[in-house]
Amino acid sequence: MWTHGDFLELTPRGTARIHGRSDGVMNIRGIRIGPAEIYHALSGIGEVAEAMAIEQAKADEPGGSRLVLLVVLQPGLTLERALTLRIKKELSQRCSMAHVPGVIAQVSALPTTHSGKRSERAARDVLNGRPAENRGALRNPECLDELAAHPALAALAVTPGA
Repeated sequence: MWTHGDFLELTPRGTARIHGRSDGVMNIRGIRIGPAEIYHALSGIGEVAEAMAIEQAKADEPGGSRLVLLVVLQPGLTLERALTLRIKKELSQRCSMAHVPGVIAQVSALPTTHSGKRSERAARDVLNGRPAENRGALRNPECLDELAAHPALAALAVTPGA
């Protein structure tokens, strides 16, 4: 088998679904973290339908940034403390403490391109106080407004020019 780092999901039907390459390597507290590591570790948590790991600038954090995990949960579920702790425990055990996010935020959707690829760049731009330059490439640009207004994230986003 030869791989270029694509994230692949094997389905119960015996087929495979390629989710795409995760090139957004983050530098959290001086440790390089690939989002695919996080997504793989979360695959065992059935309540999480989708997730996106983003590096958010935060001046008072060691290294000047923190790891943010955006989660879309299965319909009808709410991110409660018990699930948050379970996600963090899973990431620390299956990856490392460096992979444990500073904040986990439930969102209704993740930014997705018209071709179905998640746009970590658009989410990263918004969480860091920059306009998302690829809004027109998204099938659901309104989810970026939700990210910008999210109570766990909005107050911490960097203002442009700061």
